Amino acid sequence: MHSKILFTNLMATSLMIIMAIYFDVTFADSSNEFKSVDLRDATFRKILKQIEPQITEKLNSTNVYLLETPISVQMKSGSKTSYKTTIIIGETDCKKDKNQQIDQCQLNGKSHSECKAEIDSNDGQKNSYKLTKLNCKKMT
Repeated sequence: MHSKILFTNLMATSLMIIMAIYFDVTFADSSNEFKSVDLRDATFRKILKQIEPQITEKLNSTNVYLLETPISVQMKSGSKTSYKTTIIIGETDCKKDKNQQIDQCQLNGKSHSECKAEIDSNDGQKNSYKLTKLNCKKMT
């Protein structure tokens, strides 16, 4: 009788260990999900500044556009860092085809767009990010 109790305890313990290993391995990497980021996050703000010229490149416009304000952002860490963000951009009087410093451009208040953007870290380049998707709708 005593050996049956010991055997049952051994089986229950073994089952718990197997389950713990399975769940630890299967569900340990929850970083595969996008998580909200504070809009004031300094790293995110630096990334937005870095990709600002890429926004103008992707738009079908003759004028330069600048970031006005971020609305939301989510981040996913893994082999590379990815961001999904919604931002408001605005038109400037600077022309896209001129070799003008983007820092010298000012918003003109004429046109604003709400954009959904995806940003990924560049493989092998530390602190380098690429705007991979940009879908904008003009605001009225």
